[in-house]
Amino acid sequence: MTNLKVLAFFLLFPLFTQLAFAAENREFFGVCDGSFNKWVGGGYYELGWQLYTADVKEMARAGVQWLRLGFSPQSNLADLDRQLDILEAWGIKALGVLNVGNSLPEDLDAYQDWVREIVLKYPQIAVWEIQNEPNLGKFWGGTVADYVTLLKAAYTAIKAVDPEDLVMLGGVSESNAEPYVVQLMELEAWRWCDLFGYHPYGADPARAEARLRSVQRLMAPTPFADKPIWITEIGFHTAQHWQGLPGKVPDEETKARYLVDIYQRLANNPGVEGPVFWYCFQEPGNTMGFGLLNRELEVVEGKVEQRVVYSAAYEAYKALAEEWSGK
Repeated sequence: MTNLKVLAFFLLFPLFTQLAFAAENREFFGVCDGSFNKWVGGGYYELGWQLYTADVKEMARAGVQWLRLGFSPQSNLADLDRQLDILEAWGIKALGVLNVGNSLPEDLDAYQDWVREIVLKYPQIAVWEIQNEPNLGKFWGGTVADYVTLLKAAYTAIKAVDPEDLVMLGGVSESNAEPYVVQLMELEAWRWCDLFGYHPYGADPARAEARLRSVQRLMAPTPFADKPIWITEIGFHTAQHWQGLPGKVPDEETKARYLVDIYQRLANNPGVEGPVFWYCFQEPGNTMGFGLLNRELEVVEGKVEQRVVYSAAYEAYKALAEEWSGK
């Protein structure tokens, strides 16, 4: 047993029974991922697809069941087709995130045509998240009312194609989540979603959980309380370039311990359903950061060699998934 596996075992042993009980009969393990942008988007072309496939294989080995996958009007659909084929080959489902830019489209009819086209083309995707973190200006520059207008347009377009598909309000995140949710409630945004996406980043698992419970208390008197919560991003990181963001930890061992802790807390929260998406499986750059692993390339005597660095958090994630599934 490697040192990382030994560490993961001792981190997880007191929590195994509790988590397995709480997560019983749930597809609990998801990830966001930068591997595609790192390899295919990074100009490695056919080698990039080989590396991406290798990373998806590592996801499956770690017990990943869901991947959060972005769509935009600028997306290369041939690349998305190939990505989804690779994910399907390894038994991983996709959560589709529909991103149209950071403002309300002038032509909502054209937007709905695009949504219907994507939903028709990809019937294997049954859950659609509308935008990412619309409460943060870098992702959405429009008003809250603009976002609800977009949400309604997406909801009606998706349901027209397949009434069984689920529509998720885009993951709300960080310190201004509560005032944003208050405005969503005032605008009755619950009418246009089946699920509520949330990203409870925090300095540590206790504060991340407190942030989630704060939003749940706000929503309790409204129909939002009946909407299952999906955690479509959660993570802790060791990277210097993420210094300004919550979740900075001193080392990879702390990240692994926090991963176990937050997964247990979320599994035991009755309002949280669906998978919990760790951000992220691999950073798009050559750093561990939020990632569970980092694949490194090196040219040696004219040949490309690769090395995979597994973090303690990777082994912790894998051990959790194995224990939950009874493997």
